[in-house]
Amino acid sequence: MLARDPIIMNQQIPISPVETRTTKSLDDRQEHIRRRAFEIYEQRGRQDGLDLEDWLQAESEVVTASHSRAVRSAMEDWLKAEWESYAGSSQSQQKRLRELEVTPG
Repeated sequence: MLARDPIIMNQQIPISPVETRTTKSLDDRQEHIRRRAFEIYEQRGRQDGLDLEDWLQAESEVVTASHSRAVRSAMEDWLKAEWESYAGSSQSQQKRLRELEVTPG
């Protein structure tokens, strides 16, 4: 087995910047979930025995919020590109694009 090879066990394997960013991002998300789960626990009057439910609710809220931000950002990028591509277009096309604009919520 490779894991038990003393040469491999003592070597430091370099971590790429992408892996470092991903790990930090996951650590940040887990910390956010942990804090939100504790808030839920406190809002419930610190009733013990529901830690899994608190964690799952917090995780759902954090993931949903993160997904919503990503979708909003992608939509804003798309609208900006569309707006720029139609900058010289007719007034009716420009009016339609203004109607589609997403406002931060």
